[in-house]
Amino acid sequence: MGFKRFFFANFQRLESKGVLDILEIGGLRFQIKMDQKGLSLDLETKTSGINHSALLGFIIAEGNEQGPPALQGINISGCSVFKLRAMIDETLMPKFGTKENENPKLFSGETPMNFRFTMGNENTQKGFSDESGGWRLSGEWKASFPSIDIPACEISISGLTIELPLELAASSFCEQGPFTDGRSGVIRIKKVSWLNGFYDDLELHPMFSQNRFQIKDPVYINIFGGEVFLRELSGAEIISKNAVFQASIGIKALDLMTISKGSGFPVSGRLDGDIPHLTYKNDRIDFTGSLYAEIFGGGLDIKDIYLEMPFSQGRRLGGSIFWDGIGLDKLTERVPIGKISGVIKGKLTDFVIEYGQPARFLMEVESVKQKGVRQKISVDAINNLSMIGTGSSGVQSVLNSGLNRFFSYYPYSKIGFRCELRNDIFSLRGLIQEDGQEFIIRKGLFRGIDMVNQNPDNIISFKDMRERINRIFEDRGTAVKVN
Repeated sequence: MGFKRFFFANFQRLESKGVLDILEIGGLRFQIKMDQKGLSLDLETKTSGINHSALLGFIIAEGNEQGPPALQGINISGCSVFKLRAMIDETLMPKFGTKENENPKLFSGETPMNFRFTMGNENTQKGFSDESGGWRLSGEWKASFPSIDIPACEISISGLTIELPLELAASSFCEQGPFTDGRSGVIRIKKVSWLNGFYDDLELHPMFSQNRFQIKDPVYINIFGGEVFLRELSGAEIISKNAVFQASIGIKALDLMTISKGSGFPVSGRLDGDIPHLTYKNDRIDFTGSLYAEIFGGGLDIKDIYLEMPFSQGRRLGGSIFWDGIGLDKLTERVPIGKISGVIKGKLTDFVIEYGQPARFLMEVESVKQKGVRQKISVDAINNLSMIGTGSSGVQSVLNSGLNRFFSYYPYSKIGFRCELRNDIFSLRGLIQEDGQEFIIRKGLFRGIDMVNQNPDNIISFKDMRERINRIFEDRGTAVKVN
């Protein structure tokens, strides 16, 4: 790092200019003027190209040991150029002419040196909390990203170019005007691949106005055989811990088979949705609106979605799901628990996933009679449901007795159960109450098998429940696992 010029003059003026080599990331040309007459600092910079790969390595190395989960294995190419102008007002400037430095030495020349320089008093160093102090940064950022690969999110981006204005300020410089006073930029993307879909030739025109940005023009993205349209995207106080980002999103006819392909649980159907308000604040994303999936001959309505700590390993996902008209024959083709025919409705409320595992939920499922649809259940399904409910195949002896051993299927008149997970405790209850007994499955009119909940107050740990379910899948030779 070399300073071409650095001097004090009459305790009133400081000037410096030179070139900085920043950890082999890029070169920084700068010129600094500090003038007590104007009681401000004026900084102008222009980088000669910051290497994205080197910068990313530095950020991750200086952060926590493993880095955010979303950045694991990330690879970025290309470089950036910045042109900046900064202003810092008087309360952030060091005071000259004090007794401690009444006779500072004047010096100039090419001076290689390493330094740490802290400006301002204790209050201003803690986030510029002094109302009379502050800073302003304006300029532009130009960047080229030939490729970005984020394996953890299954995202690949190619041909990304950015030309954005920078308009940031704090404290006394914060005087927000209307967005008509802002400056516009452009973001171009040649191609984005995500999961099993891709889209190309995307162009965005964000407008920036002091600590805020806005993309007002609708953006239409064709992906997964359907369309996602972004009606509006904005951010406020983007340099503050109280930053707020908002968006309005519509989803039309996305193909679920394309989305779920390669997930281990491919399903056919379509996904639609309307999210009029998506808000990110205080490390939490809230979705106002709903998503609707046509699946297994019926529909799923997903509501009250939220995501906390989205970039951490302990991310927390919550919401509620309501379904109706789901065909059990199609569902049990995908879930290897045994063959069941019929139609069900139900709901999953207070649903929370933490660290990729269910933390709590309340689920209710009931069969619904539908004209022309037979209600029957296979011996395998009866055995497996008994295993989930009791941990053993105690019903096997009944199925192998008398005439029962000649049947592979049995009719039923009703299925109804409720299961709850809370504080790692799992409970299963029947919703059919008859003659003082609690049924999970009620037999048909003339024959069938009743599944009675013999111990309604029985509770087990969710770990034991996962082991029961995994045992069923292992017995059927499938790789499906419940986490």
